[in-house]
Amino acid sequence: MRTFEYKFAVNVGEEGEFGNLENGLNRMGDAGWDLISVVSTSVPVPTRKGRPTLLYFFKREKETGTPS
Repeated sequence: MRTFEYKFAVNVGEEGEFGNLENGLNRMGDAGWDLISVVSTSVPVPTRKGRPTLLYFFKREKETGTPS
């Protein structure tokens, strides 16, 4: 049975952890993550200073050992 792990990142395409959107998405893809959804939220994030917050949701297949 295939199993997946999920991760979300805030504002992948802005200054900070990834730099710009293309670099951020490419890095996530290089690490095996597939983008599954982008959600805009008005939930305040202290460092956002009134700008909208984008949540990027990713998934990737968990590595499993071969059955014996």
